[in-house]
Order: sequence, then C-alpha cells, then structure tokens
Amino acid sequence: MANPELLGLLHEGVPAWNAWRRAHRALRRPDLSGASLRGMALAEANFTGVNLSGADLRGTELSAATFHGAILCDTHLDGANLTKTNFVGALLVNAVLTGALALQGNFGGAMLIGAMCWKTDLRKARLVRADIIRADLTGALLLYADLTDAHLDGAHLASVDLRYSLLRNAVFREANLHGADLREARVENASFANANLTRADCTGADMSRADLNGALFDAADMRVLT
Repeated sequence: MANPELLGLLHEGVPAWNAWRRAHRALRRPDLSGASLRGMALAEANFTGVNLSGADLRGTELSAATFHGAILCDTHLDGANLTKTNFVGALLVNAVLTGALALQGNFGGAMLIGAMCWKTDLRKARLVRADIIRADLTGALLLYADLTDAHLDGAHLASVDLRYSLLRNAVFREANLHGADLREARVENASFANANLTRADCTGADMSRADLNGALFDAADMRVLT
C-alpha cells in the first residue's frame, strides 16, 4: 500500500520529490503500490527502484522520467506520455500501456511479460534484451525500434508496424505477426520458428539468415529490394 507521506511529496511537485529522493538514496524500495497518480504532471520524476505495482498512472505526464529497476507489475499506464522515459530493468509484468506514447523510450532489459500494449507508440524505442513474452502489441508502432536480443515468444503482434526496426537475434517463436509490416527490418539471426506471418509485408527484410522453421507465410510479401 502506498506510503501517504510519499504521496504528499509527489503532490508538492517533481522538484520536491526528486530532492527527497536525492536525500534518501539509501531507501531501496519506496512504496507507492496501488497509488492513484492519474493525470498528474510528473515529467522527469525519479522513480528509480520504486514499487508502483498496481498504481494508476493513466494519462500521466511522465516524459523523461526514470523508472530504472522499478516495479510496475499490473500498473496502468494507458494513454500516458512516456516519451524518452527510462524503464531499464523495470518489471512491467501484466502492465497496461494501451495507447501510451513511448517514443524513444528505453526498455532495455525490462520485463514486459503479458503486458498490454495495444496501439502503443514505441517508435525509436530501445527494447534490447527485453522480455516481451506473451505480451499483446496488436497495432503497436515500432518503427526504427531496437529489439536486439529481445524475447517475444507467443506475443500478439497482429498489424504491428516494425518497419526499419532492428531485430537481430530477436525471438518471435510462436508469435502472431498476422498482417505485420516488417518492410526493410533487420532480421539477422532472428527466430520466427512456428510464428504466424500470414499476410505480413516483409518487403526488403532479408530473411535468409533467420530461423523460419515451421513459420506460416500465407499471402505474405517476401520481395527482396534491389
């Protein structure tokens, strides 16, 4: 349960909150679990290591905020502004990011197992080594995103936009990429084993070094650009 004193600090504003964090660096896991921070202006706030599990951050302004190593399991971030926000090593298991703006967000090494990311804007986001197993990214925007070494086993990626994305060594085993746009994506050594790529547009994506064992490509566009 959220600490009332910490909630009071947040309502005083980001400068007061960040000053308190600097003065209490030794406090390992401040508790804001279940807190209602909906629609608040918290840009550049320092939530490093904070427990925000089950918190309500819908529509919250969180651009350039830091959630390094934070716990955000079952947290609602629907429609939040997460532009250039730092989620490195954060736990976002079953978190909801539907419709969030996460342009250039950094999710390196983050755990997004089962996360709901319908139509989330992740353009130019960094998801290197992120664990995105069984997450739902239906209709998400991932143009120019870096998913090197990311795991998306069993993920729902129907109609996702992965144009020009970096997918080296990424694992899409048994993922649903029906109607996905992978035009000119970099897929060296990526695994699409048993994945569904029906009607996917893979124009210009060189699949010659990818693992396609058991993958479905019905009506997919596999043209190689010259």
